Amino acid sequence: MVGQTYEPPVQHLAAFLYDRNQSFWYLIAESSPMISLQDIEQFIPFIKPLFDGLRSARDFFRRDRRPQHAIGIPEKTLILLPDVHTHALRWGLGKAGEKEAMQISGSLQGTNTSRYAVRAAGIKLLEPTRVAVLTQTITVGDPESGMHSTWHLIPAGHTGELSFMFFVTPVVGTPGRPLTATISVLDQFGNEHVMRDLQFKFMGPEKLP
Repeated sequence: MVGQTYEPPVQHLAAFLYDRNQSFWYLIAESSPMISLQDIEQFIPFIKPLFDGLRSARDFFRRDRRPQHAIGIPEKTLILLPDVHTHALRWGLGKAGEKEAMQISGSLQGTNTSRYAVRAAGIKLLEPTRVAVLTQTITVGDPESGMHSTWHLIPAGHTGELSFMFFVTPVVGTPGRPLTATISVLDQFGNEHVMRDLQFKFMGPEKLP
């Protein structure tokens, strides 16, 4: 009607578009008359909380759809110490075919600080570096039988006995004197537990026949 201001009913509003910067672009109306700025402003206090609520609900259900088997991967699982007996860390001479070689071996105590059973999945010789590792192995002792295996696990919160051995060439240590070496023990999560500057006592003959 001429002389009257048109006020579109709420049901004529078709959609509200909300951009990434948390602001409204515009309102699309099904009716042909233009919607005034005052009409838009009166809906803003109601629409923004609605979008915030929908976004919170979306985030909640996304979290709820996480796989049930997912576990938190620990960054460290073991506290390692050399065993207490005199020759816990030792090295000696050997042969690989016709070449002189070194055997570096030791016994460790490993305390599992994680909430998972831990397997000693591997071991590395980090120092000395100018050697070729021919053989390497690490095992965990069974607390009941005392037998060692590469597949035994250390239960959560328990201490296990670990034994390791490297067979390397050439001989870089001085027979009769201690050897300084750095090793790394790996768990099944891929964590490396480094033990630096270990002192290995020499054992055996200083010359090979």
